[in-house]
Amino acid sequence: MEMALHSYGPFYPAFAGGIRFNIADRPTAETVAGAVSRGLKRHFDGARHAAKSLAARCGLDPRTATKLIRGETTPSSPGLILLMREIQEVREEVLRLAGDMSAAEAARVSAALTQIEQTLNSIGRGGRQQ
Repeated sequence: MEMALHSYGPFYPAFAGGIRFNIADRPTAETVAGAVSRGLKRHFDGARHAAKSLAARCGLDPRTATKLIRGETTPSSPGLILLMREIQEVREEVLRLAGDMSAAEAARVSAALTQIEQTLNSIGRGGRQQ
């Protein structure tokens, strides 16, 4: 029998239209740091100055950017939102961690459509890049 959290059971209560889930399934700081790190590594793909690029793009301290890429720290809540907004791969990894594969798939399709649009615009300009 499932019990609500407020009655000392191991499950979060069902929210409006939501489902119950086991507290043991919730993400830890380590799993969030790992998801952010995987997304950043995929995005920068071994670039030599990834930390400096990340720091400049998101307004972070370079040491913090290095720790985020290595998975040694978890971003703050506003920092996580910023990273998800700025970097597609981080958004996909966090959505995957949240169990929302459909949103991750939608994010990939959106990125592909953006790239197709840029390619078509490039062809319209005679193949010149911006």
